[in-house]
Amino acid sequence: MPITLSWDLVTGLFSFLLTLMVLSYLIGDNPAFRVAIYLFIGVSAGYAAAVAWNQVLMPRLFLPIAEGGWTNLLLIVPLFLGL
Repeated sequence: MPITLSWDLVTGLFSFLLTLMVLSYLIGDNPAFRVAIYLFIGVSAGYAAAVAWNQVLMPRLFLPIAEGGWTNLLLIVPLFLGL
């Protein structure tokens, strides 16, 4: 009988492993704790970048530039200043 893993089990095991890695700081600063912290920082930075792109940059900067018009072309200035 084949064993099928559901996503709930996989995510539960992954979150349990990350919890143990974070709680390993109680023993002392170790590589497992550092990996967990770097992973959390990377995921949160990626999430912040995705939110900034989808809710700020795309609808308020790139879509108006793509629509054209004289006043919308003035948005190129903040685009270059931001780069």
